[in-house]
Amino acid sequence: MSTSGTILIADDEPSIVEFMTDFLSDEGYQVQYATTSASALAAILAAPPDLAFMDLTFDGLSGLDVIRAVRTHGIDIPVVIMTAATTDEQSLEAHGATAYLPKPFDLDDLLACVGQYVRV
Repeated sequence: MSTSGTILIADDEPSIVEFMTDFLSDEGYQVQYATTSASALAAILAAPPDLAFMDLTFDGLSGLDVIRAVRTHGIDIPVVIMTAATTDEQSLEAHGATAYLPKPFDLDDLLACVGQYVRV
């Protein structure tokens, strides 16, 4: 499959990063990853991707903290929060998240989310 679009996967769980990176790369997307909130923020500020998947909880800054910092810099990319915690999607959106993807998720949900925000 030939697609385009750069996606950042930001999660402190290596197995999730590896799974998502491999799957989305196989689907033809350019995939970057970050395993800390600081590296996620640095990656977005350096070269904003077309879409970012952001874990809600990290050591240090939370995913929402990263989103606030990104928005403060005027970067308006779609950021999808991923979490296994029960949370209120409207609350996440009020903090700047574009959408919410509950963990665990299946491949169809992941592809549907990417398709909604990354145009090919």
